[in-house]
Amino acid sequence: DSISPQQTKVSKTEGESVTLHCSYSKSSSNYYYLYWYRQYPRQSPEFILYRGESERSDTKADFAKERFSSSTTDKSTALTIQTLTLSDTAVYYCALSVWNCISFELKWYKQSKNNVTDLRVVNPGGPDTVTISSVSSELEVSQLPSSLSVMEGETAVLHCSYSFTTIQSLQWYRQRTNNSPEKLLVMAVTGTVSENQERFSSAVSKRRGTATLTISRVLLEDSTIYYCALQYT
Repeated sequence: DSISPQQTKVSKTEGESVTLHCSYSKSSSNYYYLYWYRQYPRQSPEFILYRGESERSDTKADFAKERFSSSTTDKSTALTIQTLTLSDTAVYYCALSVWNCISFELKWYKQSKNNVTDLRVVNPGGPDTVTISSVSSELEVSQLPSSLSVMEGETAVLHCSYSFTTIQSLQWYRQRTNNSPEKLLVMAVTGTVSENQERFSSAVSKRRGTATLTISRVLLEDSTIYYCALQYT
């Protein structure tokens, strides 16, 4: 399975509409979901919406309900943003998930210098500035500590807390500079981990609403940004 953007950079004027395209290929007959995310500088990827390959409607984040929509075919997905604002300037990711009765897997395309959809919105009547608006939600995921330093060879433990109890799976990602998020492991509510990671392990306490990622025998190459994500029911 693979997914990749069809545009690398798009520039539009404030108030216009834009459509971003990604193409994907499938290697099985399982059911597929197509996801869209955006990422502001020095922030984690933000979920916009997703749609099943044969569904007629999107499941959207609160901020996306008015101006964002998607369409899918058996080979491509498109994200349309209406009435662009300066705060829509960001890097946009498409992602492909494969769903069957056994496991859930989210695949991100690999970002490189010339393989990313970088949307830039310009204001024709004003200075070339970008305003980033924050989005709040009743469902929150937070990580502590925000920064952690350990010696090579030691063990590092990262903590994640969440404000809801009906989770379906826990996912840990890391993101190196100039790369898209890279999945480390996915843990189902049953405690089953989808990947066999020799140095990475995770534990979840549904009662406390917390999760941990443990990295054993830390290497210099482990120095990067880590994210936790939850799929809830």
